[in-house]
Amino acid sequence: MRRSFLFLIAAAATAAAAAIAYVQTARAIRFEADLLPRPHVLMPSGAPSGVVFLVSDAKGWQAEDQALAERLKGRGAAVVAIDLPSWLAKATAAVDPKDDDCTYLTADLEDLSHRIQRAGGASVYRLPVVAGRGAGGAVALGVVAQSPFATIGRTVVVDPQAAVPMKTVLCSQAPRKPEAGGVVYGLQPGPLPDPVDAIFTPAADAAGRDHVDQLVREGFALSVSAAGGSPLAALEAGIDRALAAVQAPAGNGDLSDLPIVEVPAKGHAGSGTMAIILSGDGGWRDLDRQIGDMLAAKGVPVIGLDSLKYFWSEKQPPQIAADLSRIIDHYAARWRAHQVILAGYSFGADAIPASYNRMKPEDKERIAEIALLAPSASADFVFEVTSWLSSFGLGGDDGVPTLPEIARIEPAKLQCFYGVDDDESICPQLKGKGIEIISTAGSHHFDGDYQRLADRILAGLAGRGTPARATSGAAASEGASETTAER
Repeated sequence: MRRSFLFLIAAAATAAAAAIAYVQTARAIRFEADLLPRPHVLMPSGAPSGVVFLVSDAKGWQAEDQALAERLKGRGAAVVAIDLPSWLAKATAAVDPKDDDCTYLTADLEDLSHRIQRAGGASVYRLPVVAGRGAGGAVALGVVAQSPFATIGRTVVVDPQAAVPMKTVLCSQAPRKPEAGGVVYGLQPGPLPDPVDAIFTPAADAAGRDHVDQLVREGFALSVSAAGGSPLAALEAGIDRALAAVQAPAGNGDLSDLPIVEVPAKGHAGSGTMAIILSGDGGWRDLDRQIGDMLAAKGVPVIGLDSLKYFWSEKQPPQIAADLSRIIDHYAARWRAHQVILAGYSFGADAIPASYNRMKPEDKERIAEIALLAPSASADFVFEVTSWLSSFGLGGDDGVPTLPEIARIEPAKLQCFYGVDDDESICPQLKGKGIEIISTAGSHHFDGDYQRLADRILAGLAGRGTPARATSGAAASEGASETTAER
């Protein structure tokens, strides 16, 4: 493709953000979006309990689709009504046939989910459900083939056809095969980005069933089931189950109110160390998720705190500090860890200094290392659509200054990572203050070299924690000449 996949994500999100506006009526909200054809959003009477992107079949939005959307709305969900022919026509028209470009459908879905739940007064952010049947099911599977983790909560497809009926190609690393009337997409390598429920009725298309069976044979963990009755009834039942799943608490036991992700250590005995990572404002995905997996692979179990969900409602530093202490108390006992790496990326990095400074002294003592990845000059303690857009140059600069809070932290505990092309990072301002400053190639996403970041975090721990518990310190420093560290 002429443009990189990551660039396309940023470009699509920027375009969607610039284009979206809404007007609230008595029964619905109408949005303008980049690729969606003025989606009609049915809002419940109270705060939405979830968001459903309901995609029509090839024949377009019909009375039966509207009736289903009304029933879902009556049960508390906000429903985005998507007329499939109009959606595909607009998405196709947005691509210049002279360019080797692709279509990224997910950006509108993610941004609209944020805006709908904020406009509807939801106190908790829930990832949306994408659902469709027939050709709409094929497109829903196409969204799975291009979405990052922690973007879609669950996908429900009923009797999906095999081919996505588009003339342009989707932005995805998944294999694809052109066929008459569209393109058949596989899925991107690795775990599914969200759970997928594929339901087949007696009316199912044979080619679509074979396609899903092939995905399962390839090792993808789709949930495949059969249903009697009509495809519409099967879709409604599947959506109800999906909404119940995305509404379930994320945490365990006393931490059920926290949107945390457990990443247990793999293949190692207990290292005496655990890590807590506060994600960027996109949620637990990409950099955060991969670094968590990499630390776990070296014997350090990780708790990921999903910043999109956690900061959906405003949190103040004393509450964040108390929640971090709760996490440490629970998992230090479970994992027999007596030292903690506290790390954060971007939005999450900004929130750490003020929160750490408000922890009890005995809790601070358990934190051996604080790794700030791409911190900026100010911290926000609530997610706003404008703060998410700031990563695309559209947000504001208001917030609590981070430098004064960093100045209150023991310098020897701190690592500050930045890409040399990142103009927003404050790490260069911390040089000469006894803080370990680590510069890498690239900008805000460090050129995607997340393994090196994980290695440097572990190497830093070797000089801060008890040597016997500093996992893989020597191995972590290997190849570090491509980065620069100074104090």
